[in-house]
Amino acid sequence: LQTKLQLNNRPAFVPPAGHSTQDINDLWAKLEQSEVDRGIALREELRRMKRISDLLRRFLKLAGSLENWSSDRSNYLASTDFGDSISATTAKLKNLEAFEGEYDAQTKRVATLHDYEQQLGALNYHDMATINSRASGVDGSFNGLKDASANRKSALEEQLRKLQERENMLLDFAKRALEFRVWLENADEVLSDPIVCETVEYAEELRSNFETLVNEKQVKEGEYNGLNELAANCRAAGVPENTYSDVSIDTINTLWNNISGQLDSRKSDLDAEVEKQRHNEELRVNFAQKAANVHAFSKETLAKIEGLTGDVDAQLAALNDIQGEISAQQSLFDQAVAANHDLEANKITDNPHTEITVETLKSFWDALLATVKKKEQVLEKERLAKSHSGLSAEQLNEFRECFFHFDKDEEHTP
Repeated sequence: LQTKLQLNNRPAFVPPAGHSTQDINDLWAKLEQSEVDRGIALREELRRMKRISDLLRRFLKLAGSLENWSSDRSNYLASTDFGDSISATTAKLKNLEAFEGEYDAQTKRVATLHDYEQQLGALNYHDMATINSRASGVDGSFNGLKDASANRKSALEEQLRKLQERENMLLDFAKRALEFRVWLENADEVLSDPIVCETVEYAEELRSNFETLVNEKQVKEGEYNGLNELAANCRAAGVPENTYSDVSIDTINTLWNNISGQLDSRKSDLDAEVEKQRHNEELRVNFAQKAANVHAFSKETLAKIEGLTGDVDAQLAALNDIQGEISAQQSLFDQAVAANHDLEANKITDNPHTEITVETLKSFWDALLATVKKKEQVLEKERLAKSHSGLSAEQLNEFRECFFHFDKDEEHTP
């Protein structure tokens, strides 16, 4: 086109602003980068939603437990029965003291509830108003329990007269058993909590927490034996050990045995999860390495094709060598695709080791094959035109540039 314009003394053709080959290439590159950024954002959002789901489940479960406990204790503290004898009054006072021990233990769980609340807020959970309201409600209930407990204790202390040795023994068991039950329930929650993780680090953290729990259990074994001994002494004195507590030694034994029975299976599950995450990590690294190799080869080969110059036959020979290299490296691309299939088969949705996706690789590979084919067609036409037209290489090159500029559909036809 430029030659014809020049021969007709017409000014050279200047494409409209924003329609040059460089402009189009720049826009395409931006589109590909946007695709990559979108994929990263979606994977980050998926991790955030999984974390929110896990935290929300824990928050709701713990909040329900605390609310039920608070409601149950509110009814107990609202009673106006202070006893009609010294023994009855003392028993009620001891029950209250046992409650205070349980209250302190439950307060630690309230702190855990607020920790879940803060984590949900940090993750921008959409319904924080409900979460904050629920947590505030638990705080209000516990504050009310504290005031109600103080009022009831003041009334009961006025009537305190009782056989102190037996009462102290019952109180000791009640307080220690309630606190021990809280630990047992927390341990049961840890052991029965579903294992949900996506990294080796988090799986190892869960296993480390489990090992800490095992060590705690060994320490608690002395307390467990002490409670059994204390319960036996209470029964020998003619009173049930749970006179001042809703926890019996049978409940403690059941919970303790249940936890002991879960340790082996939990250890096996965590060991298996660590191995699974290590295997997943190997798959991520494997794909990242193979993807990097394919990506580098594609870019290097495209650069070679774009750098072909000189005689047409020489370029065709070089292009044929390049095609041989591509055929030889086809297995490299196939291995990368197979590595991605391994990721999908193991439901691995994120890979921190690379931003390259299998879609990006396929795009590069297809572009490479298309470029080779297009270059070969151009060179063949150029050789054919040269043999029939007698035009110089400079003229053919000028015609070729004009042709590709206006070949918008890339069909290589007039």
